[in-house]
Amino acid sequence: TAFGAFISLLPGRDGLLHISNIGGDRRIEKVEDELSVGDKIQVEIADIDNRGKISLVPVDED
Repeated sequence: TAFGAFISLLPGRDGLLHISNIGGDRRIEKVEDELSVGDKIQVEIADIDNRGKISLVPVDED
């Protein structure tokens, strides 16, 4: 989507990696410039809201 990437955590359970959390310190214009469907990335859960929506942040691979 224009505001981030939905990441599959488990079958039937997705979380949102917001565009502001993609690209490190760089501001990116389009999610597609950094991620493609099928990419595997390491994320962690940052928040789960009262409706059960999961917010994700990338994990540093250092």
